[in-house]
Amino acid sequence: MAIYYLTCAISVLFASAFERISESRKKGIFRTMAIIVSSMPLFILASIRYGVGTDYFNYIKHYKLALRGVRQKEFLYYLVNRIVGKMGLEYQWVLVVCSAIFFLVVFKHIFDESPYPALSIFLIVGMTHYFAYQNIVRQMIGGAIVMYGLRYVQKKELIKFVICILLAAGFHFSCALFIILYWYDKIKLTPGIAVALSGVIFALAGVMARIIMMIIMHTKLAWYIGSEYDSSVVGYVYLLVQFAVLMLASLSFNSSHDNNHLKINVSKGIRKKLEKMFPFLKWEEEDDRKYKLYYTAQVINLWIALFSGRIALIDRFRYLFGFPAIILIPLAIKRIKIQPLRILVMGAIVFCFIVYSYLVTTSGNHGALPYRTIFSVN
Repeated sequence: MAIYYLTCAISVLFASAFERISESRKKGIFRTMAIIVSSMPLFILASIRYGVGTDYFNYIKHYKLALRGVRQKEFLYYLVNRIVGKMGLEYQWVLVVCSAIFFLVVFKHIFDESPYPALSIFLIVGMTHYFAYQNIVRQMIGGAIVMYGLRYVQKKELIKFVICILLAAGFHFSCALFIILYWYDKIKLTPGIAVALSGVIFALAGVMARIIMMIIMHTKLAWYIGSEYDSSVVGYVYLLVQFAVLMLASLSFNSSHDNNHLKINVSKGIRKKLEKMFPFLKWEEEDDRKYKLYYTAQVINLWIALFSGRIALIDRFRYLFGFPAIILIPLAIKRIKIQPLRILVMGAIVFCFIVYSYLVTTSGNHGALPYRTIFSVN
């Protein structure tokens, strides 16, 4: 794990250095350089790996099929393989191209949307998204693209968001499900409602899963049932982590509204009581729309995780909706107005996710260990 944490630390240091420069220089070429330089360590580590990731050798098989013009995967991923093959390059270059797309999109989004880019970069590794990328390359690229497209949801630019969805679906069809977030502001989702519904879903997950599985049995996805992709393992640790993230985000949730925001009837009296109960939080409206969007994605992610081990391939969807948490967590921390407490919470989050990523990865998940490079192969 040392190689992953060290590489992540270098990326975090580069991002931190950029944040210390003057605001006037955080644009144009300097911003572009910050994105490229900060992403470079993690990009290189992902590009030169060999046999790392449970699907590594399966992807080589698809590459060889693509060379013969046989398409078994989504079109854009097939196109990348086809172009690399036509150029006479080895499969490793597919990883280079895919990693370039993934990290440039993710880091561009982080520097645009996160109040603490360095923390968001750490969370890529800490929340194990980095290791998931090494395993499910196509889906994580798609997840990065749809996460980038969330800016168009905030602006209500449907055409641009649909374009992002189509590009993402070109790498993995499951990304099309992300379209539901465009109408997030139609859902009156408050922390109380989110927690209550989560409890109901948790209680009824078994029954609901059996109904969904009965439906799946009559579709083209029926072959997944009982296959290697149908895991009966319930990720209780993952559930606990996601619930903790939701609780942190709920404490920072802003119940106020204006004409452009979700309308929730909360009296000033209740508002004042909340402020007295949680005086360390900033109850502001400036980024309310963005916050509620990322909060909604986290709630959906938790609901999906509640079906883990009960519905075939359900874990693939939680990777999509769980990715935006790398922005949500910094947004939540930013709302803590007492600096010592903010630093303490940030430190606790870093520590917890170091432990979490270590336990998850060393237990064999994602096939991330041992790490080997193409230079270690005879």
